[in-house]
Order: sequence, then structure tokens, then C-alpha cells
Amino acid sequence: MKRLALLVLVVVVFTGFAACDDGDGGGGGNGQVIAVTSSVSPPSYSGACPVTFKFTGVITTNGACRVTYRWVHVPYVQDEKTIEFNAAGSRTVEFYWSVGSWLPSNERWLDLIVSAPNQFIASPMAQFTLNCLSLPNININD
Repeated sequence: MKRLALLVLVVVVFTGFAACDDGDGGGGGNGQVIAVTSSVSPPSYSGACPVTFKFTGVITTNGACRVTYRWVHVPYVQDEKTIEFNAAGSRTVEFYWSVGSWLPSNERWLDLIVSAPNQFIASPMAQFTLNCLSLPNININD
């Protein structure tokens, strides 16, 4: 339900491009975020845990600006981070998530959310499947 609420919030709030912050505190700037994508590696894992998943996001702007972003997985929300764009282009951001065997085996996801003073843009979910296998019991007395 929390995942659905986050998706509904993102869909309701997103009405266009996110304006970039030019760093003067006013939220204005001539660049805009025009695309946000994300992916995960590996997309599926079955084996001994813990295992680390690498999430890669690409943020694209049409001009110079400061972009604020964070990785989100309800209930986890990463602290906001910023990157500077000196001109139009794309920048790559990464996040590593080490998942232990305490996490139930099933499908998981992470979103890359870019924020500006008024609007949000979310990447499509970077989804992965996890299956932590138990190690066999070994009796060292045998």
C-alpha cells in the first residue's frame, strides 16, 4: 500500500519538467530536468546472502543547473544529494544496497526521484528479484 501511495503521489505531482535550481536559493534557473532513468545489477539473484545490488541512474538536463535527487524504497528514503550541471547533458549517479538473508525472498524495487522546488520526476522502478538460499547444516562431528 505504501508503494502504491508513493506512485500515486508521484503521478499526481508530476505535471511537466522539473525546474533546476541555479544555486541562488530562488529555485530559478535556465536548465530543466528532461529525463530520469534507473537500472539495477544484477536484476535477479539466487544464492547465499548478503548480496550487494548496484543501482545506476541517469539524470538528463537541457541546460546548466543544480539537481537534487534521492533513492527511495518505502520505507527507506536516502538523504538528498545534489549534482551540478554546467551545461545540458546527462550525469550518472549510483547507489549500492547490501541485502542480508533477513529480507524475505521476493521482488524488490528502488526509485530514483529528482526534486526541484515545486515538482518531482521519478524514474521507472529499478526492480530486482531476490532469493536468499540457506546454507546446508553441516555437522563437524561426522
